[in-house]
Amino acid sequence: MTKFHFIILIAFTSIGSGFAQIITVESILDQDVELTFPLDLKTLKFYQTPLHMQFDESEITNRPQMEKVKKKLIYKVELYYSSFKESNTFSQRRLNKKRLQVLRDEWPELFDNNVIEWKLIEQVENKNKDKAQRLFHGFLFYSKEPYVESSDGELIPLTAKEEIAIIKSKLGIPLETDEETDLPLEVVCDSMYTVIDTTFKIKKKKVYSGLYWPKNKRKKAEGKLYEKKGIWNRRRHYDRVADTIFKIRVKEKCGSLTYKTSFLEMDVDWDELTRFSWKTDTVIRKAFNENTWDNAIVVQDVTGSMSPYLLQTLEWRRWKTGSTNLKHFSFYNDGDDQPDGPIGKSFGVYHIHSDNINEIDSVAFYAMRQGSGGGVPENDIEAMIRALDSHEMEVTDLILVVDNNAPIRDRKLISKLKERNFKLTVVVCGAYQGRVLYHYVDLVRQLGGHIITIEEDIYLDAKKLEGTTFNVGDQTYEVKKGKLTLVKSKKK
Repeated sequence: MTKFHFIILIAFTSIGSGFAQIITVESILDQDVELTFPLDLKTLKFYQTPLHMQFDESEITNRPQMEKVKKKLIYKVELYYSSFKESNTFSQRRLNKKRLQVLRDEWPELFDNNVIEWKLIEQVENKNKDKAQRLFHGFLFYSKEPYVESSDGELIPLTAKEEIAIIKSKLGIPLETDEETDLPLEVVCDSMYTVIDTTFKIKKKKVYSGLYWPKNKRKKAEGKLYEKKGIWNRRRHYDRVADTIFKIRVKEKCGSLTYKTSFLEMDVDWDELTRFSWKTDTVIRKAFNENTWDNAIVVQDVTGSMSPYLLQTLEWRRWKTGSTNLKHFSFYNDGDDQPDGPIGKSFGVYHIHSDNINEIDSVAFYAMRQGSGGGVPENDIEAMIRALDSHEMEVTDLILVVDNNAPIRDRKLISKLKERNFKLTVVVCGAYQGRVLYHYVDLVRQLGGHIITIEEDIYLDAKKLEGTTFNVGDQTYEVKKGKLTLVKSKKK
């Protein structure tokens, strides 16, 4: 059920920008430890990346693996170790602390993310040191990884072109010839991000059906076919059949869901793989159905992880043809083929001001094609500024659609937005258990506005937050001397 929180609090001083450390090593160490059987690395899924450390050591020895995982969109980290103790004076907490500090020094951004889930995993092996040494010791990272799996078991990453083909298939848009040769999915399951057994037809080929087309155009248009070639030398009729069978293979599993109006009520137990499911998080539909904006522009992230939410936007726009004034969109990909460029000059933002659905689709897909990955953080603020500059009219409302797992890399530009007069709504995609990345909380804290997740709506008054605390999901924030600090977080 949607919950509304109106934050109207007393102000004492002006507000500046800045952050205290979000996740501390001590806060991770203070968590309850989970006991488990030894981890079998052979059973790991493609979205799990291990980073090995030696028994009783804290050094990172596999540098290539470290660099590989740093490019991924992480949503959970587990620290594995054994329960074996050679000496009564040995402190597992001290060793865990060293390992976490090494990871923090190597990858500080990981600890500046309040939506990442952290776990301490103790593998039970109390008696045999040799066995304990052979166990996995180190970190196991979980990342958002959309893939397809071929019939021979090969895992193939989805390109932007293939994701577009999936979106078009779900929207009922005919695929172009060049799309069909790569990944023409005629049947798409309820969620691209769902592990299923449904097969998909790919790379079609022509097969003679044994029938013949009529010469008469009217009969041909009616679909009439003949069993014989006849004296008129009728042309053969061909069926297009699948030459290769693929399956969707990504992180999530379909689960039982409770529907409420046009979106989902989050009152189910989430397993490991449902948190990013299209079926689970329909926050776009919720936001657009429950709100009305004037002179508004939608600024939406269309990088790889956001294709399920772009689908929701384009679906909703079809449902509301002729009945909505949402016709101004800016789609951004963090810098086209040169991602992570100079702050404020990365570009990769594409605008469309039109009532025409096909034109909106075309610009969104073009923005997707132009992107080429890069680091996890996005140029959200630059996209907002360019979107506002693209308008001749005065924008009253700006709706920013973001990936909750992707930090803002150009936060220093927020001050430029304070000079503009508009109302901000941030639609947060993938807010697991209501937790919103603190970058987006602070963006609304500084500018004022509205945060929307699938579970709740939060309103922040930028002028009245200094010296106060407020809740977002299961986390409590404090604003003190212009800095946003996470002061309390419930255990997951």
